[in-house]
Amino acid sequence: MENTDTLSLIAARILAACDARRVCGLIGRGCHERVRRLDLLVEAGRIDAATGLRIARETEPVAFLLAPLPGGRS
Repeated sequence: MENTDTLSLIAARILAACDARRVCGLIGRGCHERVRRLDLLVEAGRIDAATGLRIARETEPVAFLLAPLPGGRS
């Protein structure tokens, strides 16, 4: 995580990890969707950008907690 993070960059890193099968796709895609929803909440003015970024930064490490299942689609 960098100081130049944006919601889009965090979402892209999570999705790239899913696509590369570095993380469990079930968890990773859920975390990716969470960050996308945060982006929508920020755009709608329901939460401020700093809060959205803080929550996204908390979400990203969760995506990397579990490895993909062997031989599975996740």
